[in-house]
Amino acid sequence: MNKGQYSEALEALLKVKTGRNDNAEAAAKLAIMKAEALDHSGNTAAAYDSLLSRVVIKPNDELAAAVKLYGGKLGKNAKQIDADKWKLIDASVKPAPDFDLYAYLERKIFPWAISGEKPYFSLFGFLAAGHAALKWFISNR
Repeated sequence: MNKGQYSEALEALLKVKTGRNDNAEAAAKLAIMKAEALDHSGNTAAAYDSLLSRVVIKPNDELAAAVKLYGGKLGKNAKQIDADKWKLIDASVKPAPDFDLYAYLERKIFPWAISGEKPYFSLFGFLAAGHAALKWFISNR
């Protein structure tokens, strides 16, 4: 890229894939290099979008500064950049699955509970049987 061969650099950079467990700083630097190559190739909007999507996934100060830089080149102010970021966040949000604490407790903590029976009755029965066994053991020494 130092020699001004941005299209060739972009082709090479697009072949490099980053994963979820890659070094965050190295992945951010790679994203910034891709954005720089896109910008010099005349595609500033794609550079902005690629960095913005990266900031949403793994925030980083260098990425945020680059997003502001390319957003400024597109004529966007801080509020517009923040609105774009929240649009991406809202689009990627998934609803949480339904959670029923009683069902969780019944399955995980009280596996001996008979279905339809409340777990604390089974626990009470278990404790009563244990108490009776302990009482028998002490009396038959």
